[in-house]
Amino acid sequence: MKKLYSNKNNKEYQKRRFLKIERKNRKKNKLHTQEKKRRRRSLKMINEYHKNKHKYEFPLFAPKDFRLMENTEVCLNFFREIRSYENINNIGGQKKVLISLIDVEEIDYATISALTAISDDLKSRKIGMQGDFPKNAKCKEYIIESGFLSHMVDGSNRQFPKFSKSKFIFFEKGSGKLTKKDSKNISELIKDVVEHLTGTRRNIKSIKSILLEICGNSIEHAKTKDRQWLLGVKFMDGKVSFTVTDVGKGILETLFINNAQIMANLATFTSRLNILKGAFNQKYGSSTQEENRNKGLPAIKNNSDMGAIKNLIVLTNNVILHFGDDNKSSTFSSGTSRFKGTMYQWELTEECITNTINYYGEN
Repeated sequence: MKKLYSNKNNKEYQKRRFLKIERKNRKKNKLHTQEKKRRRRSLKMINEYHKNKHKYEFPLFAPKDFRLMENTEVCLNFFREIRSYENINNIGGQKKVLISLIDVEEIDYATISALTAISDDLKSRKIGMQGDFPKNAKCKEYIIESGFLSHMVDGSNRQFPKFSKSKFIFFEKGSGKLTKKDSKNISELIKDVVEHLTGTRRNIKSIKSILLEICGNSIEHAKTKDRQWLLGVKFMDGKVSFTVTDVGKGILETLFINNAQIMANLATFTSRLNILKGAFNQKYGSSTQEENRNKGLPAIKNNSDMGAIKNLIVLTNNVILHFGDDNKSSTFSSGTSRFKGTMYQWELTEECITNTINYYGEN
């Protein structure tokens, strides 16, 4: 070995070899140093943000009157801003929408349902939501009670602490067709609802069928990435409030209307409100053109008419339809925000259960 290394040619070879290894290690160390510096800069920026987060303003402030069913157009404008790509921020390598609820003085259950559905849709696209509490103590308590905080992180990019599960508000989620698991969960939910209203825990299949009909229509008209839907239930004294929400295209955008009908509508200046009413009267077909499609909308209206459900409200695209009070129904002005998707809201009472059993039977 010593003889080989003492040879002139071998010496030159070893020298070139060592220089090559040294250059390679130097380059490797340089890249490693650059990466360390880059990480330090990123960490410094993140720490600077957290240290001075009180100086940063949230770009999207929720309105003071944050009641979707009362202050509809203003709330829809806020929802449009949340879903706009222009308001997606890149914080610490993560995509986030920054919102502030600090000014909120009034909020309703429909708003919580819509925010939850929008948050789930953003999450499916790997976009988080960062926000804060309202100053108003009552609104703050309501948001905590709803469980919505589990969908957000705070100003320091930390998850809000988990609060005990609400005894009054529940959400059931799904995507695509209703699975056996979804059906089982809804059966248990119906038992809870019936027990709350009547004092007796039992599963009334006809009530479950009404709920599945509305969920099924939400899935049909969703057209979201995973056809996501969200069922919300709020227990109150003497009644239970339901919402079914999707944030897809909405009923009006998925209706199929042939050319003759379009011409007739244009000739008579038919409003989109009347077109939606027509859909619930089975005047139009759905975009799928399947024989059994869209029969659910007239069935939903029939259940409202015969008292199986109360105070039914449908919000979709640029129309809000109040089945209980047509004077509150309206088409939003051209150029204003619209609800990208569909929300059904209705109430169930002990009287509704009696009407349902009398009309359909218990099974």
